[in-house]
Amino acid sequence: MEKVTIKIENMHCMGCVKRAEGALKKIKGLKVTGFDLENKTVSASSKTHIDGGEIVSALLEVGFEATVSINQ
Repeated sequence: MEKVTIKIENMHCMGCVKRAEGALKKIKGLKVTGFDLENKTVSASSKTHIDGGEIVSALLEVGFEATVSINQ
């Protein structure tokens, strides 16, 4: 199982969290496991390969700039 930490610099409120979560739920196989609004991070996992570029693109479509760290 691959795990990923996503840093979203411009995530400021629960509305942002919901918007980011909606974008991430559209990525097949990706399961969001937690949000940390204070540190502006999202934790997620997948049983299959995680494509960091796909995550960044999905979040960019809803107005967020993100960086992805994949931890196996």
